Amino acid sequence: MSACTRLAVLVAVLGLARLGCCQAAAANAEQQHQQQQQVQQEEPDDAASRGAAAASAEQHWQQRQQQQQQQQQQRTMQRRKLLQPTTDLDSPDQADAATPLDPANPGSSSNAGSTLAGPVSTADADVVQTNTPEQADPLDLATPNSDDADLNDAINELLDSSSTIDPKPYGNRAPDASDLPSHQGRKRCGTPAGSSEQRAAAEQRFQARLQALQVQSSEAAEGGGAGGGDDGVEAAATGTVADIKVFFHILQYKQPVNRTQGVFRLLGYVSQNRIDRQMRLLNAAYGQQFSFSLRGVQWYTTSRGYLFTAGQSSATERQVKTSICARAGNGAASVLNLYTWQPGQDVLGWATMPDWFVDTPDRDGVVILHSVITGGGDPAYAQGDTLVHEVGHWLGLYHVFQGGCSKNAANGGDFVADTPAVASPNFKCVRVDSCPNLPGTDLVKNYMDYTDDRCVNSFTPGQKRRMVQQWRAYRAR
Repeated sequence: MSACTRLAVLVAVLGLARLGCCQAAAANAEQQHQQQQQVQQEEPDDAASRGAAAASAEQHWQQRQQQQQQQQQQRTMQRRKLLQPTTDLDSPDQADAATPLDPANPGSSSNAGSTLAGPVSTADADVVQTNTPEQADPLDLATPNSDDADLNDAINELLDSSSTIDPKPYGNRAPDASDLPSHQGRKRCGTPAGSSEQRAAAEQRFQARLQALQVQSSEAAEGGGAGGGDDGVEAAATGTVADIKVFFHILQYKQPVNRTQGVFRLLGYVSQNRIDRQMRLLNAAYGQQFSFSLRGVQWYTTSRGYLFTAGQSSATERQVKTSICARAGNGAASVLNLYTWQPGQDVLGWATMPDWFVDTPDRDGVVILHSVITGGGDPAYAQGDTLVHEVGHWLGLYHVFQGGCSKNAANGGDFVADTPAVASPNFKCVRVDSCPNLPGTDLVKNYMDYTDDRCVNSFTPGQKRRMVQQWRAYRAR
């Protein structure tokens, strides 16, 4: 083959190859163009689909939110019906018109960060160690009105936080003194006794009630039933009368120390160990007439300071008690409900008298400062006799100094024959005769005086007899 022929063949081959490349490129471009058109046609459909899905999700979320809001509103309305006050109160701290006796209203709110007066015992004290230099936030004492939804929400949160298991959040660490309320300046007791006229009227009703019980006992004896004539009530003063069911309700306050870091301290925590020790003391003090059986302990936690510092005869106190007893179903007159928190008034505790129950069953029970339960730290009140004192009121006893040196049938006194007249509360455990013109000396070791736990140790036979009679008249069921 000549050179010219070979050159012609090469040119032809190159031309065909170039033509094939061009055709392939054109085909590829056409395919890409078709794909782009298909994508453009499909994109609106995809966007519409995504929009519909988003709208559906938004609608579902809104429906769920509405359902939750409706459930919360229903729950709040139910709670409001349950907690509706019996009287119109402008403020939870206003005294209740339904209270049988005019309560004393001493002092102002205590400072939760005040230093504990006297030596501090670290044995079995249950307080958080924050170990932080920050100053804890002050107690939130802004109390809403009694019909404020915030108060109902606070009650709901309190109930939802309840636990029957000891949380043991901090074990048995040594307490920081700033975590304990000051006992200095606090009255031993805030239970109101009323005026001499009120006490005399209450005593007349009580004696009439006793006579009615004696008549019933005599009629039962004549009919062949149990009883003993006039001795039916009196005989109850010897031997154990009743086993009283006891429920503890521990209110704790979650106080912020450093909000940004989530650091807080838990004020008001009382351990199961301390409660058990308190029960043993209670049974030792009342063992011959009454026994006490612990039937339940509930720990509650709140971030609302006004619940933790609820004052005596306030709407807040009533609503806390009412809601707790309604849920637990233990609001009978024969059941002892014990509440611990940090009362805003300068008292260690208070109780309700037996004859009050008929008018104010929602107030019944004992409220006591958490740090005076057995093992609380302050030697003056660490034994737990403050509760023994308040349970004495719950069973119908007045203070031994009631009526002062003019104690007689006209002005009432404590209506117990074997407790000598006492001019005023005693605070020192020393022999004294404050009413020298009347028989006997002051019973400074009696549980119903104001001497501290290191001194008190007894009731008189007359006091024991009166408690039994009050139980029979007002609490036995």
